[in-house]
Amino acid sequence: LGIEHSRRFVLLKEAGNDARLKTVKVFDVHDDSVLVQIDEFKEHNKLFTSDKGQLRMCDYVLLTRVRNQEMILFIEMKSETVKIKEIEQKFNGALCIMD
Repeated sequence: LGIEHSRRFVLLKEAGNDARLKTVKVFDVHDDSVLVQIDEFKEHNKLFTSDKGQLRMCDYVLLTRVRNQEMILFIEMKSETVKIKEIEQKFNGALCIMD
């Protein structure tokens, strides 16, 4: 978490060489929010096989509150054409880890 102009934010980074958008700031996050760069979590390789995309992960998971309601936000940063099946696999893989 960071603070800029009296507003809390989390910084998302995309390290891929082909990424056009390298950083994104998400402002006004709750002070007890937790940001997890889930695509760096390698332990899921021991839990799943890769035959249906289970090893794919979205980039980040943000655990936060919005209007006093606890939320889990799955975030995928893309700079290229979106392939729906690939995105579904990444969100489902992340959901399995979070569940």
